[in-house]
Amino acid sequence: MSAHDVNCTGNEDTIFQCPLHLSPKGTSYTQCSSQWPAGIICQTADTLYANCSHGEVRLVDGPSPLEGRVEVCIHNTWGTVCDSGWDTMDANVICHQLGHQKYGAKPVYWSAYGKGSYPLSLAGLACNGEESNLLNCSRNYYSLLLSCNREAAGAKCERLCDELSVRIIGTPYANMGRVDLCRNRIWHRVCSFPHEAGSVVCRQLGYSPHGVVVIKERFSAPLIPSYRANIYCPSSKNISSMEECEFAEAGDVQACIGDTDYGVICQGADTVYSNCSHGEVRLTGGRTLTQGRIEICIDGVWGTVCDRGWDTIDANIVCAQLGLYPSGARPRYGAFYGQGSGPIFLSGLKCTGTESNLLNCSRDVLDAEYCRHYEDAGVACQGSYPVIPSRRFGSIFGGELLFVSGPIFELNDITKCQFGTLATDGVYLTETQCLCVVPPAHDIGLTDLRITIKRSEATLSGITQYRYMADLELDSWVGLDDVGVESDYGKEFQVGLHYFFFSCLGSYLGSSFVLSIWN
Repeated sequence: MSAHDVNCTGNEDTIFQCPLHLSPKGTSYTQCSSQWPAGIICQTADTLYANCSHGEVRLVDGPSPLEGRVEVCIHNTWGTVCDSGWDTMDANVICHQLGHQKYGAKPVYWSAYGKGSYPLSLAGLACNGEESNLLNCSRNYYSLLLSCNREAAGAKCERLCDELSVRIIGTPYANMGRVDLCRNRIWHRVCSFPHEAGSVVCRQLGYSPHGVVVIKERFSAPLIPSYRANIYCPSSKNISSMEECEFAEAGDVQACIGDTDYGVICQGADTVYSNCSHGEVRLTGGRTLTQGRIEICIDGVWGTVCDRGWDTIDANIVCAQLGLYPSGARPRYGAFYGQGSGPIFLSGLKCTGTESNLLNCSRDVLDAEYCRHYEDAGVACQGSYPVIPSRRFGSIFGGELLFVSGPIFELNDITKCQFGTLATDGVYLTETQCLCVVPPAHDIGLTDLRITIKRSEATLSGITQYRYMADLELDSWVGLDDVGVESDYGKEFQVGLHYFFFSCLGSYLGSSFVLSIWN
């Protein structure tokens, strides 16, 4: 005999006082499979009655109302949830049911908030995240008996956010990570994010609006929705909140295209703004202008390059970008030219050698934040290109030493070295050599170099075009084959009875280059 369609009110003393149907012995109810007989889980006689609603949930014994041990009311009795099978989707449902964020909850295991004094009432939950009540989730009651480890589940919820507030999340650093934007009081990942919006985000969070790096990476993100909109932030350096930006919404989607998110790296509020061009590079800390610590301008701020992955190809790109010789550069490691003090912008560079700007190289954007200034990269470049028609641009840098050689110098000569409109005095060294020092100022591009020798009443001069860099700390392996290239712009001139050919020639003399004059 079997019973079916049992319809008790809950006040009966025995099940046979309930309306039900009985099947005769030897027969079965065709709509009830014998594989799924009805069962029941009873509580002990001392279980306390609670004035709670069926399906009501709460978090208890946590440090704040946003977290704690999960308890659910089942037929006027509070019970806990077994943590076997407990996951993010289950935690999301209870947090949403309590009026918190629908997404971004964190499940907590192993009775982290205590086991409590109530019975275990649920186990084997399999929520999809869209349920309005924990009891609406699929579950396996037998898990209470078969697989529950007797540990109580917990949850950490996120409070509802303020509209158009922002946060940076997803890394151990507060200033670097995925950007989340609050829309309709729910956090969203951002799928379209211009650089101007990045400046606003940083300023809104108390960082500098300068030196901002917008990144697009695959972050290990919780399951939160994605927000697609075209964002326009006018005069972004001067506005302080996303409330001043405009949004052309494209609607919510389940995930960003390519499963990547936009994020930012912000700089400290005291970051110094510089009037430099984005992507501009410079060398600092070296003993000459062809060597030093590499600094690059990002969004109006100078920063350094981390030496992780730094190699000759990367160094060559920097030298070429500065107008120096585009090969034979020597990478320097471990803050060889001293530690910088600004942000560290680049790390893990993988230049191919064809790039015209260091920012065009592939790189590990996030790794730069983990670098320290004792890892600042440097470079020692070769001299600049010789003066040839195809290379008519670059800079003349001050402070270089030019040795002018010839057999006719006298101690009483008044020698002038004129670089375009800038002039310095020549210094007599020997009968065959004088010294010119390039003036501290510089001209852009090629310049005329005129050597003027005044001897008694006569004034003699010669002119050529100059654009040659001198590296005063050449490594021992650099020889004539590395630096010897003759200019196409040589000029003849006469001193006394001698005719001399005056040109820029890279040749090795001790530890410097030579500007040679010879007949």
